[in-house]
This record gives sequence, structure tokens and C-alpha cells, in this order.
Amino acid sequence: HKLDPKGRRVVGSLEAVTPWAQGAPRPGLAVGHGVAFLADPAKGEVVKVDLEGWRLAARFPVGGAPWAVALFQVAGVEH
Repeated sequence: HKLDPKGRRVVGSLEAVTPWAQGAPRPGLAVGHGVAFLADPAKGEVVKVDLEGWRLAARFPVGGAPWAVALFQVAGVEH
């Protein structure tokens, strides 16, 4: 969900990952400058979300049941 902290309300939502059942591996989240990555263990993929455009930018099939994800960024370096 995208939140408006001043207005204390939800201003947008995206269906990015599969809902999970209690006890199942939860999706992991890593947030960087204008981007978020979510691990979707149910589908075996990592989802990239463009936070500034508020859209799903890409889906990367990785197989297995990924539940953790990390993001490493270096200032002044773009890939």
C-alpha cells in the first residue's frame, strides 16, 4: 500500500505478490531510492516496484521459494 502519513490514509495499492497463509514463508521486502523489490515465495519470483511511478516494473523468475531479498546501492553509481 502507498500511504499518506499526514492524512493517515491509504492512497494507492498494488497487487504485487501472492497473499500468504499463516505459517507459510512471507514475502521479503527491500527498499531503495525510488524502487522496492519483493520476494514472492509462492510464485518463485522477485518483483520490482517503481515507487515513483507506482507501478510494477518487472518480475524476475528465480525458482524455489524466495523469502528474503537485499538491495545494495552505491551513491553515484547506476546500472
